[in-house]
Amino acid sequence: MWRTSRRRCLMVANAVVLVGFASFLYLISGGSRPVLYGLLARWNNSNDSSSPHSLVLTPLPPQVSAVGSEVDDDDCIRRFLAEYARYCERRLAKNGVGNVSRLCPCIPGGLVGIVRINQSENITLDELESSLSFPRERGRWRPPECVARQRLAIIIPYADRERHLRIFLNHMHPFLQRQLLDYSIFVIEQLAPELFNRAALMNVGFVEANSTDSFGCFIFHDIDQLPIDDRNFYSCSEVPRHVVGYRKKFNYNYAYSTSFGGGNSFTRQEFESINGYSNSFYGWGGEDDDLYQRTEAKKMRRTRYPRCIAKYDEIIHERDKRNPMGVDQQLGFRYRPDVYKKDGLSSLNYSVVSRETRRLFTKISVTLPDPPSSKSRNHKSGLFVILVALVGLLLGDHHSDVISWPRRRKLQL
Repeated sequence: MWRTSRRRCLMVANAVVLVGFASFLYLISGGSRPVLYGLLARWNNSNDSSSPHSLVLTPLPPQVSAVGSEVDDDDCIRRFLAEYARYCERRLAKNGVGNVSRLCPCIPGGLVGIVRINQSENITLDELESSLSFPRERGRWRPPECVARQRLAIIIPYADRERHLRIFLNHMHPFLQRQLLDYSIFVIEQLAPELFNRAALMNVGFVEANSTDSFGCFIFHDIDQLPIDDRNFYSCSEVPRHVVGYRKKFNYNYAYSTSFGGGNSFTRQEFESINGYSNSFYGWGGEDDDLYQRTEAKKMRRTRYPRCIAKYDEIIHERDKRNPMGVDQQLGFRYRPDVYKKDGLSSLNYSVVSRETRRLFTKISVTLPDPPSSKSRNHKSGLFVILVALVGLLLGDHHSDVISWPRRRKLQL
C-alpha cells in the first residue's frame, strides 16, 4: 500500500515537472515570449531597490482601447501634433543656425499621414537608387529649401538580408525626406563570427558615424521594422525614446511595459553616458533589455510617442540561422551598474573589412570577436528563468505587462 502511494506521488510529481518544462519551452519558442519577458521584467524591477524609477511613457487618450477607433486616433493625432509643434519650436529652434527663419518647419506641409508599405522584391538596389530622389552628395540627404533642426544618423545592424534592405530603403527614404530631415543611413554588416551580435553592431555604427560627420541624433533601428505614419517624427527628444513602440505582431502594442527593442533614439551625449550597448549578447534577445537597464542606472527618463502615431509593420521572416535564441538573454533583465561601465563603447573591439558609400546608404562591413565558449558563460540564472516562468503560469496573471497602458498624462517628448 505504501509503495503504491509512493509510486503514484512520483508519477504526479513527474507529470507536473514535464508539464512545467513543456510550458517553459512553449514560452521561449516564441508563442508567448512577451509573457515570459513581462514576468521577468516585472520581477527584476519590483525586487531591485537600486532601480531608480519606472518607464515614462507618452499616454494615450483615456477613451482609446487596445484596438482603438478612427475617431479616437484622429483626436490623439491632433493632440500629439499640437504638443510636438510647441516642443519643437521651443527646444529644437537653435541647432547652431544663424538665420532662424531658414529652419525647416516643425510639421512640414508635405506629410501624408498613413503611408502604404511596398514589400515588392522586383527591384534591385541600382534600380532603387535611380528611382529615388537623391542629391549628388553620396550617403546623405538634406532638404534644399531649408535647414534641418537636427543632423540625424540612422544605424542599421545587418547580415544576409538584402531583400529587407531594399524594402527598408524604398520605404524610409521618402518617409524621412517628407519630414525635411538632414540624415544619413549607415548599414553595419557583420561578416564574422557566424553568431549575430546586434548590439555590438549598433556600437560600431555609432563610432563609425561619428568619425564621418557631426551628428546630434542617433536612431538605432532594426531593418524589419517599418513606420506606417510619416507624422512619426524621427528626431531626438530631451530623453531617450523607444521609437518602435507599437508593433503589429503585438496588435499594435508594446510587448511589455519596459520593452525597449526594435529601435531607439539617443543624442550623442545620452548614448555615450550609458556607454552604449553591451557587446556581450550573441544571438537573439537580451541586449535591448540591458539597454533599458543602462538608462535606469543613469536615472534617465524614457518616452514613447502615442500609439496613434508610432505604429509599425514588419517584414515577416523566419528566424535567421545566424541569430538563434541567445543563451545569455536573461541577463538583460538584471540591473548591473558595475558591468555597464566596463562593457560597451569603452570595450568595443572590431575590424573594418570594407566601406562602401552608395547614394542611398553607407555600408560598413566588419568582423567582431568570437563569442565566449559555452563553458565560460554563467548559467546560474537558467533555473531562475524556469522558476519565474512556471510561477507566472500558476499565478495566471499573464497579460498585465503584455497590454498595459501608461498612467502618466503628461507628454514627455
